[in-house]
Amino acid sequence: MASRKNYLRIVEPTFAELYDRYELAAAAIQSIELIGTDYETLPPGNPDIVWATGEQEIAVALRGEVQSGNSPSLERLVDTSMQLSMAATERRAWDRLRMPNATVGTYALTVTAGDRPAANMNVEIVAGADSMLLLGSASPSVAANGSTSICFAAMNGQRYVYGLTWTFVVDGDTVVHDRNDLNRNCVSVSASGMTAGSIPVMASAGGRTASTTVMVGQMARSLEVVAEPTSGALLRTESTAGVRASSAE
Repeated sequence: MASRKNYLRIVEPTFAELYDRYELAAAAIQSIELIGTDYETLPPGNPDIVWATGEQEIAVALRGEVQSGNSPSLERLVDTSMQLSMAATERRAWDRLRMPNATVGTYALTVTAGDRPAANMNVEIVAGADSMLLLGSASPSVAANGSTSICFAAMNGQRYVYGLTWTFVVDGDTVVHDRNDLNRNCVSVSASGMTAGSIPVMASAGGRTASTTVMVGQMARSLEVVAEPTSGALLRTESTAGVRASSAE
């Protein structure tokens, strides 16, 4: 099926008076991908991911080319009838599975969605990381009296390790980030009251540690780009207002 669009009509239930309508797009599934469900900043290039031990959630992303303007774009698709089959898990949502106590190993996941045949995928749980990377500039900086965010990536080979607990030490102060924290592999660095100098930052996760020094009052010279947070959530890129609501804004 090629990309198609149609309207979802919102009507008054008794007299069928049209309240509003919303244009929805549909497309054939082109790819199926395993992703995480929490916001974590991944290295550029969106590497494959594996999961840490303990309680974890696994999400399945369906992607297809949706026509937008003159050219199609690869977007997340929704199929609430998607079937997920994996031992020792519980269904949390149409696209999510929970592993209450993930242990090291490779687990088979069967995904049936759309008109595609069942896809067999592997969910890998690892004991920890074997390297850690500083994301973004190799020489991070922060404006005088300003603040910035410093991110690290725990890697297992070329794969990002999702779902770790992170410990940061920023200028002597310890901060711990877990599944309850947004962007758990990043930490805020404040230069409040500083016009010059440096702030040491150390990150630990998955058995690995990395350090950097944030210079205060110097402009960043690096043009490196850090990938946006990747999540299992369906991120909205367009307004969800209907046709009438949009015209009234």
